[in-house]
This record gives sequence, C-alpha cells and structure tokens, in this order.
Amino acid sequence: MAKTRKINNALTRILDQSSSIVYMISDELKLCYANEACAAWTGVDLETLVGTNLIYTTEPLDDATENAAKGLAITPNLIATPQAIDSFPVEIFSYAKPQTKTRSASASAIYDHRGVLSGYLVVGSSKDGSLQEVNVRESIDLPAKLHNALALVRQQHQKRFDLKQLVGSSAESDRVRRQMQSATDSEGDVLIIGPEGSGREHLARTVFTSQFSSSQFSSNQFSSNQFSDSPATPESEIETQLVPLHCSITDPAQIQSTMKVLLKDRDRKATLLLIDVDKMDAGSQQEILGYLQLPGLSARMIATSSTKLIDVESDFDQALASRLSTLTIELPPLAQRREDLPLLAQAILESKNDRQAKQFSGFSRQAIEMICEYDWPGNFGQLASTIEEAAASATGSIIEVADFSETFQHSIKAQRFAAKDETRIQMDDYLLEIESQLIDRAVTQAKGNKTKAAELLGISRAKLLRRLAVFKKANDDSQTELVDESVFEEEVTDE
Repeated sequence: MAKTRKINNALTRILDQSSSIVYMISDELKLCYANEACAAWTGVDLETLVGTNLIYTTEPLDDATENAAKGLAITPNLIATPQAIDSFPVEIFSYAKPQTKTRSASASAIYDHRGVLSGYLVVGSSKDGSLQEVNVRESIDLPAKLHNALALVRQQHQKRFDLKQLVGSSAESDRVRRQMQSATDSEGDVLIIGPEGSGREHLARTVFTSQFSSSQFSSNQFSSNQFSDSPATPESEIETQLVPLHCSITDPAQIQSTMKVLLKDRDRKATLLLIDVDKMDAGSQQEILGYLQLPGLSARMIATSSTKLIDVESDFDQALASRLSTLTIELPPLAQRREDLPLLAQAILESKNDRQAKQFSGFSRQAIEMICEYDWPGNFGQLASTIEEAAASATGSIIEVADFSETFQHSIKAQRFAAKDETRIQMDDYLLEIESQLIDRAVTQAKGNKTKAAELLGISRAKLLRRLAVFKKANDDSQTELVDESVFEEEVTDE
C-alpha cells in the first residue's frame, strides 16, 4: 500500500510540474483535478479552480470562476456514450485574455475497477492557437464547430455588450451593431424600432447599461437574461437612474407625477425608458413634451416602437417624434437574417446549459435546416421559446427534429404548402394595352395619318378617333401615355 501511495504522489508531482495542461473531470462534470498550467490557462488560482462546475457555453456566466473555467468543458455529445468512444480529440479555450486562445487536447474516459465511469482525463498540447473563421452553413453537421464559431463571433462583436439577438455576421446584424455603438457612445436620445419579439426592450436596457465604463459595471452583472429596472451598482455611486414607462397604459397623470419626481432630484441624471412609445396617447405625448422643454431637466430618453415615428401622416406628435429619433436603431425581422439562424439557435441552446444540470451540444443537421427554413413571424422571442421547448423534451445532448413541438412542426408544414398568391390578370387593362400597341404600330406605318392608320387596322376613321379618346382618358387617369399622339400629323385632306 505504501508503494502504491508513493507512485501516486510521484505521478501527481509530475503532472503538477508539467507545462502541458492536464485536468480531470468527474462524472458529474466538475473539475476534480488541475495542474498549475491549467490554472494559468484559465487565469484562476488552483485552489479556487478545482471543484468548479464545467458548463459548455460561450455565453458570459454570472459566476466568475465558472466563467473562466467554461473553456475546459467537453462537448456533451462526446461524453454521452463513453463506452463507445473511450478517447477523443477536443478543443479547449482560454477566456483569460481579450483574444480567446485555443489548444488541441485529448480526452480519455476513466473507469473504476467495476467498469463504472469515474470521469475524464484531458491532456492539452503546449502550443496556443487562435479562433479560426468557419463557414457556418458548412458546419451544421458538427455542433462543436458551431460552438467555436459562436465563440469567435462573441470575441469579435460583443466586447462591450452581450446580445444574443445580434449573434451572427449578416449585413443586417453588422448594421445594428454599428447603430448600437453610436447609441452607447452618445448621450443623445435613442429610438429602437423593431417588430414584435425582436428584443426591443432588452436592447434599450443594454444601451442604458453600456453607457457606463467597465469599472462601474461588469459584463456579468448585466447578462442577457438578468436586466433590472435600475443599475446593480448602488445608486449613491452612480448619479443616474433608469425610469421605465409602459406607454400603452401610461396616462398624463402618471407622466406628471414621474416628471415631478425627476425635477425634485436634479442632481441625478435620469434616463426615461419609454416602452412601446408608439402606443402613447396624445395627452401623454403633450404632457411629456411640455416637461422636456423645461429648463434644468436633465433626462435622456430611450424609446421602443414597432414603427417609425417621424411621418407627416402619423397621429404621433412630430415635435416629440423628432426629439426621440435623434439616434435610431432598426431591428430587422429574423426572416431577413436567415444566415444568422444557426448561431442564434446555438446561442439560445447553450444558454440553457447555465441554468440546468443537463448539458446540450447543439442540433442535428435536419433540425438546423428546419430552423433555417421557417420564417419566424414571432422573431427572436418565438425562436427562443421553440428551442427551450425542444430542450425540455430532448433525451440526448443533440436536439433532433422529433424534439420540436407538434405546433412548430405543423407550422413548418403549413408554410411549405401555403397557397401562393395568384397573379391576377385585369382583362380590360390587358386588352387596352394590346390595342394601344396595335394602333401605335399602324400609326407608325401610316406615318401619322389617321385615315391610313384606320385602313391598316380594318376599322373606320370614326372608330379610330373614338378609341383614341378612350386612350386619352386612360392616360389622364393613370398619368402614363398609352399612345403617343405626337406621331399624328395634321391631315391636309380627308378621304
């Protein structure tokens, strides 16, 4: 027994001193051993690191240690059936620096003397690498590649704010990110326009929190599903406050009481969050506009709306609309961002790994193709609820087509076989156009002579004149010229 203990101690010392990353994961997916190289890789001291839950996600986690250690997690579908695959290659990540680093590694399943799985031994290479661009559409067969692509997108685009709605690299996503950057760099009023379910309010709250420096807020304090109506940092330390108003149920009296409170506390800068401002009644519009014109009131406004407010035909007060629209962010429907759907779906699924013991890897190819096919009229909200329902019913770590609800599968079938709008043919307009073309041809051949043109058409001159009168009326109504009357010359003689 003493000899065995000495061997074990010697092996531990060798692993502890190795420059290669070595760690062990228990069957409960906790880090049960790590060497100093592994601690350095994560940026967390060894004593704190060991015992940490390993969560397979690229999303920022609330627990700082779990967030640092998440790059050590193994793709869940590889460890679902260890008896079938005892050893497999993996890729591990370090989020300790601004640029995410990667290393190739090998994971091996470990069993006790009874053949029961005890955990996994992971040994990483000593050479660092960087995240590489991948073709998302070509990666849908391998969940690990979508995971890596998601990590790269977060590294490239979400340094200042984390938004699952903007995961992706489509032109529309890039445009919204640029608009977001302008809004967070400015103290001007912001209007966020988007369809139902696009995450307008979430985006508005992100604009508010992003105006503060990283020394005041950490990205984890305001993760994508944990926004509150006020900053997490004590209000005594930050001279600002967020005041949300749900405009569909707001009345002038409520506007008045809210603005009076803000006027009493002029030492604090307020941000008014006007939710669904396009639903605000005329009286409330006038009330808030009047207060905004008072001297000494320091208030920024961030508003959400389903439509643009500046419109001469709109009932919305145009003076208030102009004030609110200083900076505008337009969220597109998901139907205009189909190329982003694989990464959006992966991001939503991985966020589930933070909230439950069950770990998910990704989707089957058929499941991703179904997601990309659908138009998502409910936008991001509908996509998120559909994936959450599938995750709740899934038995494995890969979401399959069968895991989607019957409601969603019926919606897909209904979209596939929806009756196409038939192109209607307006017979009168069609015949009028054909007749005008024949008369034009005859007139050109007759060099503008009405009598000769009538002879070529096989009709009387009087009928030709009547038809020309019809064309003239049609021209006046449609403001398009069916027959060019300039080709008709003044006739010297009649027949």
